[in-house]
Amino acid sequence: MLYKDVNISINPSTFSEGMFSWFPAYIPIINPVHVHAGETLTVSFWRRCTPTKVWYEWAIVEPTVTQLHNQNGRSYTIGLSSE
Repeated sequence: MLYKDVNISINPSTFSEGMFSWFPAYIPIINPVHVHAGETLTVSFWRRCTPTKVWYEWAIVEPTVTQLHNQNGRSYTIGLSSE
């Protein structure tokens, strides 16, 4: 469960349509963003890759815009199989 009635799962008994695999992720935000009750928090994610690795970049875009996190896989990448 992500929040209230929002779920994501690869568990066969509760899987999300189209989800067959995913990596666990820790998604830190460098500086705290204060969100008030009833206010919307919007985060944008981008999946980036090279022939040998994949990574995600993210930024909060509402209620304020933050810096881009994990730019160019600076802090974390996932190695891809060479098969």
